[in-house]
Amino acid sequence: MRRLLGHAVSDLAFTPREFVFRFRSPTEFVEVFRDYCGPVRKAFDTLYDDLSALAEQQDQEPGPTIAVPSEYVEVVAVRAS
Repeated sequence: MRRLLGHAVSDLAFTPREFVFRFRSPTEFVEVFRDYCGPVRKAFDTLYDDLSALAEQQDQEPGPTIAVPSEYVEVVAVRAS
């Protein structure tokens, strides 16, 4: 990020965050990612069964719905004066 933003910022803060995707089922989880993940859409044709099994394995919500955690990094840049 420092290389990308260069001298335009005086400070950068990185904070690992987590967002929990919630879907009605492992099947819906796979369908949403298959339909909306741009460049990886073609790969879903061969990965469907494996991805559905992974969603079921990572599920953190008992019952008919699923909750799959997803880690990300939040970057806050402060513009240089």
